Amino acid sequence: MAERTSIKELVEAGVLPVGGVLEFTRKGVTYDAVIAADGRVAVVKAWPDSISAASKAATGKWTNGWEDWKLDGVGLDDLEEAAREFVQLRMKKGA
Repeated sequence: MAERTSIKELVEAGVLPVGGVLEFTRKGVTYDAVIAADGRVAVVKAWPDSISAASKAATGKWTNGWEDWKLDGVGLDDLEEAAREFVQLRMKKGA
């Protein structure tokens, strides 16, 4: 069997465009990856049903997604708590 061509070689040959999106679907979950100029591919999305399933899609292991994922450096568990406090304050003001 012949050695495979690298993604980088396909980019350099103009076969794959930089910024092109590759798609992979397995067991009903679709993953997209963006092709970089250096031949790497960045997986940009998966559509699992929960944040912990998203962690599994990213790492291959089940973990607590609420602790894993962050938005601007702030954990989702912290954002969830802040949202609860905000709702409680609004309810008190409205009462």
